[in-house]
Amino acid sequence: MDLHRNESATGSPAGDAVHQASDYLRSHSMDEMADDVRDNVDAVADRTRDKADAVAGTVREKAGEVGTQASAKINDVMSGTGQQLSSLAQAIRKHTTKGPADNATNSTADALERSGRYLQDQDVDGIRGGLEKMIRRYPIPALLISAGISFVLARRIFR
Repeated sequence: MDLHRNESATGSPAGDAVHQASDYLRSHSMDEMADDVRDNVDAVADRTRDKADAVAGTVREKAGEVGTQASAKINDVMSGTGQQLSSLAQAIRKHTTKGPADNATNSTADALERSGRYLQDQDVDGIRGGLEKMIRRYPIPALLISAGISFVLARRIFR
């Protein structure tokens, strides 16, 4: 007790804190102290949750911006690729003659031109939606095609 009086008498911050703590302990029951602790913990949890929500919101915004930029770049690339495919189809048609062997060449040119128009007209979301429909409609062939592509890519990578 003498220690307590000496610290309080000096007016030091540590002495004041000890004095306040002992007054608090004397004047409050265990239930009141538990309620105070619960309130403090809830307040800290609320502040932490608010900060986490703010950070998550910022991350969502940045991810949305990056996604939008990537989507725009992909759309530009797809449009350019579509133009190139259409140009290739026209070049193939210029060099074909009318004959039975050229039917396959013309069919190829038609397919390239359709693909080129499709890539020019669609955006990333449209193509993704089309792929999703195709996969839902034909799941087994889609699985086999993806397995085949994976096999070919793996063979090329590990050579």
